[in-house]
Amino acid sequence: MGQKKQIRADFLSQKRSLSFFSVQSAVAFTLLELMIVIALIGIFFSLVVLKLAHFGQSSRLKAAAREVASTVGLARSQAARYGRDCGIIFDLNNNSYSLILPSKEGFIDPASFSERELTSWRFLPRGVDFAEVLINGERRNQGRVFVRVTSTGFITPHQVRLTIPEGQAFSIEVNPLTGKVTFTE
Repeated sequence: MGQKKQIRADFLSQKRSLSFFSVQSAVAFTLLELMIVIALIGIFFSLVVLKLAHFGQSSRLKAAAREVASTVGLARSQAARYGRDCGIIFDLNNNSYSLILPSKEGFIDPASFSERELTSWRFLPRGVDFAEVLINGERRNQGRVFVRVTSTGFITPHQVRLTIPEGQAFSIEVNPLTGKVTFTE
């Protein structure tokens, strides 16, 4: 019987020495432990900041694509409203675009429209650029590109490609008959 009491006493003493509030446990952290924890927090924080910075550029790219697409929709609605042709002009050198309101004659000549027929120029957000515009099978990456929108809703077939410096691209393709806009990354 004495042997069982001795084993039980040994077990209880070991259990007490492993407990959190034991007299023998450490009361403070060492400097090395604190430095390791601070280094891990710093690494985690830097990863989060880098991810958020990339998220911001990507968001600007998608927002710019939606804004260009809404301008296409606005051009279709203005052409239907006035019963005359409208247009959109993309200035690839300045990363800007504008809606061209219908002329009194109902036909817009891309070579001779006046600045008063333009709505204000809209600029792409900082860091977002026009990579190219594919119009009627021709790739254009500089100069001005004119897209006609007829009063019946037909749009010159075109695709606009936007990029950001990290290499991510977003394309906006417009169905010429329905005006439906398709986004692709």
